[in-house]
Formats: sequence, C-alpha cells, structure tokens
Amino acid sequence: MKLFPMTPDEYHHWFNRSQIAYVADKKRANDLTQEQAEKIAAQDFARNLPDGLQSKDCYFYSLKKPNEIAVGFILLLVRGPENDRRAFVGDVIIEEEHRGKGYGKLIMQLVEEEAKALGLNRIGLHVFGYNETAIQLYKKLGYLTSDLVMEKKLTN
Repeated sequence: MKLFPMTPDEYHHWFNRSQIAYVADKKRANDLTQEQAEKIAAQDFARNLPDGLQSKDCYFYSLKKPNEIAVGFILLLVRGPENDRRAFVGDVIIEEEHRGKGYGKLIMQLVEEEAKALGLNRIGLHVFGYNETAIQLYKKLGYLTSDLVMEKKLTN
C-alpha cells in the first residue's frame, strides 16, 4: 500500500464523501441545523479548495495498491507564511469496510513522509472532540494538543 495522487474520479468521490461527513460532524459537534452545517461546509470547502483538485498548496492522495481501488483518502494542505510553512491534514477517510485494519495509521505515516519531502517540519490537524477513535490514533502517532476549544450549551 502506498499513497498515489488522486485521480479526477477519486477526487469527485472523495469530495462528495468528505462534504457529507463534514456536514454531519459540524452538526454533531456544534449543535447546528442541517442548513447551518451545509452553509459552513460550503464556505470552508470554497476557501480551502478554490480550484478543486488543482488548488494551490493542496495535495490529494489515495491509499491503495497499484491498479486497485483506494481504501482511503487524505488531503494535505500547506499553510503559513513563506518562512514558516506547515503541513495540515485537511481530511482523512478510510472506507468503512477497511477500518480497523491499520490503514488509518498507515495513511498518517505516509502523509508525514510526503510533508517531509515537501520540506515541511511540522504537521497539524483538527479532530472533532467526540471522535475518540481518531484522537487515540493521533496520540499514538505523537500528535499533541496545541489548542483546545470547549463549549457549553446554555439553557434558560
């Protein structure tokens, strides 16, 4: 298994899956309506991926064996001023039927190598607070919490 640049067909599959998942995550984590979450997702995707698969400083990968169907997808964004460029994992998807087989760990390790090859020495990511499975994986891979945002819903 290794990372390959996403094909246009894989990109369209990933984009649709990613948007749907992001809307669901935003709703769950932030107590939003479907409409509110869809609006935020559309704005975030437009800001981060203005030119789709050709967006500057965006690297789209699929995890697979040569000539096989992808088991997962990952988006690596490069952000920051020229003197402090950093990698940021914008999205990770492991297809449902391939979860629990070590592909999440593998895709993260491989994308870290891609970031190093780009000359970057830091990598970050965002994870929704309820996603304990992902949080535990990232901790095992050496990721540390750099910021923590907490929220409480107030009732009258």
